[in-house]
Amino acid sequence: MKATHHLLLTCLFFFVQSIAFSQDNKIQGFIADAKTSERVPFAHVFIKNTTIGGYADIDGNFSFIIPESISKEQILVVSHTSYERWENPISSTSSEILLNPKVDQLKEVVVTAPDYKKWKKNLEVFKKEFLGYSNNSRLCDFLNPDVLRFKEEDGVLKASAGDPLKIKNKVLGYEITYYLDAFEFNLKTRSVQYSGSYFAEDLDLKRQKPSKKWKKNRKFAYQGSFPHFVNSVLAREFKQEGFDVNDEDLINLQIKDDGIYIQLSEALSVTYKNEYESFDYQKWADLPIMTNNIKKHQLSVVKPLDGYIHVNFKNYIMNPNRVMLQGYMGWERIADFVPENYQPEDS
Repeated sequence: MKATHHLLLTCLFFFVQSIAFSQDNKIQGFIADAKTSERVPFAHVFIKNTTIGGYADIDGNFSFIIPESISKEQILVVSHTSYERWENPISSTSSEILLNPKVDQLKEVVVTAPDYKKWKKNLEVFKKEFLGYSNNSRLCDFLNPDVLRFKEEDGVLKASAGDPLKIKNKVLGYEITYYLDAFEFNLKTRSVQYSGSYFAEDLDLKRQKPSKKWKKNRKFAYQGSFPHFVNSVLAREFKQEGFDVNDEDLINLQIKDDGIYIQLSEALSVTYKNEYESFDYQKWADLPIMTNNIKKHQLSVVKPLDGYIHVNFKNYIMNPNRVMLQGYMGWERIADFVPENYQPEDS
């Protein structure tokens, strides 16, 4: 929501923003302790769910270039082990970012042998539900699984992490730093919900460009995904992109000041015809395994909980956590995701 300001305050507001986000798309500023005003060194600063960002220097200063594809409505994240994580839209960020010290530091937990067995069992459940069941997930590893803690309440497995979770995706060529906010897996209904912020970077930073294999795998992961579908709807080319829906009249685009709203009066069945269901998916969904003679295209159900998908003018999905995905799109998890700033080279 955007508040209404008096003229003087509005002018001051935009002056402050011009310091943090300059005309050459460079975002810069410094990070300090909210109580002592002392500079905070080496904090992680990045655009949420992208490959864009870096670290503050020893004096708390940060600076990096933001591509034209990034909107000022996207979220800037600042994280440091001794402070509460800070998130704010780029458009309302000043050059001075103040962090609040963590009040309750996580105490060291000593895991006994019986508890370790239970933790190990919960870790396997978490890995499957968080990373997924696809072939990609089998080539993903947690680099620091010891940061995870589990708790089961009323048939729901909950996970938390005291430090960011490091994930190595050898198929897509990313190392992901994931800040887990919440994870809940219902052991009865087999439904899962999770949320957080992540930063992705190439595994081999010495390369100027990702390998051909990574590029191919990333494009394959993007095709047929929820972001691919949304982008094709905005371009009014979803049929050309291989998508088919049960009723085109259910889709209504509305342009407003803060972006485009894809209005859906009810859940939408979406079929991606350029790829077939994988063996892994059919096994997970307990479906008849396809043969060479009987193949099914990827079927999903898209259901916005608020009746719409909000996309800004840079095609960034503003309310992804308010969209329920079922079927093939719902089956794909972290191991199959490409960062939100990913763009196929031929698009």
